[in-house]
Amino acid sequence: MNKMVERVARALCRKDGVDPDAPRYNMLDGAISGKQWEDYADDALAAIDAMSEPTDEMITAGYEALASVSYTSPNIVWRAMIDRARR
Repeated sequence: MNKMVERVARALCRKDGVDPDAPRYNMLDGAISGKQWEDYADDALAAIDAMSEPTDEMITAGYEALASVSYTSPNIVWRAMIDRARR
């Protein structure tokens, strides 16, 4: 599983008040079939897919971040773009 998908799935799980690391039980036989966060993987993918095309505001924030440093740092640009998306 992709680490970003897992990170988002865990956040969605916690948002619902569910422990991401709690066992996930198979409804048919009661067997443990992974962890709770795995039930949120499809929702996590949908959220990531929705953000795959940046908004104009995010692009502007990325350019502003690039202009504010003397070197190109993907982390700075990424953070600036995500921060702008959260507004």
